[in-house]
Amino acid sequence: MNFRRLKPATMATTLALVSFAFAAASADPAAARSASLGGAPAVVVNVNFQTQLPIEDLSDEAIVKSQESARALLYKLANKECGLLTETIAKTCRLSGLSINVNMQNRNRSNQPQTVLYVKSNARYSITLKDAPDKQ
Repeated sequence: MNFRRLKPATMATTLALVSFAFAAASADPAAARSASLGGAPAVVVNVNFQTQLPIEDLSDEAIVKSQESARALLYKLANKECGLLTETIAKTCRLSGLSINVNMQNRNRSNQPQTVLYVKSNARYSITLKDAPDKQ
């Protein structure tokens, strides 16, 4: 598969959401005080994505473009996550941290060498939870 020929929708389907961690810990001391005074407590949500893409063209320009495209896709996914969180569990959402790791490795698969681009990201969001629905 030639990464440069992938359409954005195809690239998105190659991503695997590998973990969704929901920590019910206070995001900061001010939020904890706010919660104790009846305000909505802030919590932290971590979302991890990873994908691997075979690289056929090993020229410097092609490798740089492949890495840039992969990072751009992860930035777009991180940006859209607040929308998903506010549709489901969050009243407010703010991206508070994002790390992206790009790693290229050679591997042998069925005795055929192949260069693979591994791309991982961790996005951290500070959210306030929606009010729980009233029990009836």
